[in-house]
Amino acid sequence: MWMRIQVMQVSAYLAIGFLIYPVFGASVSVGQTLSSAKVLSVPETRTRHIQNCTIQLSDLEAKLQRDESDFQAWYERGICQGRLGQQSGKVLSLRQALTLAPDLVPARHQLILALRWTGQTEKAQAEVAVLRRYDPELASDLHRLLKTGSVRRAPMQPRRLPPPSVVK
Repeated sequence: MWMRIQVMQVSAYLAIGFLIYPVFGASVSVGQTLSSAKVLSVPETRTRHIQNCTIQLSDLEAKLQRDESDFQAWYERGICQGRLGQQSGKVLSLRQALTLAPDLVPARHQLILALRWTGQTEKAQAEVAVLRRYDPELASDLHRLLKTGSVRRAPMQPRRLPPPSVVK
């Protein structure tokens, strides 16, 4: 069964039984097979995302002029600004969203990443400390990212096998 879902990063989902797989940059409609779907190249997909973000950003600006207390619109505006490379605008929008809804974990997560991107690691660490109240596991991953540059946990130690028994 195929479903067409319009999402910013994933154009379609491939559902097989209970498993759902994202199909990036695909134009798939109900009843179509994957072989008949047009899959866009990476540059085409990026161009389409930029166009969508530009349109969405203008819609969000109009929405925020009507209601400045809409935290979801501030969050979405920050995400679009980040996709367009406007990191300082992303930080301001996400801060406004968090002023209106301090427990909005995705906004705080994106704010930490944007602060890291702009080189403001001290401010990012402060935001990680606040995030720890709402999502301790995500906060520890982001803390690790800020310290080491990677969210990978310590590598597993190789298991030592017992010495082979001597068969007599």
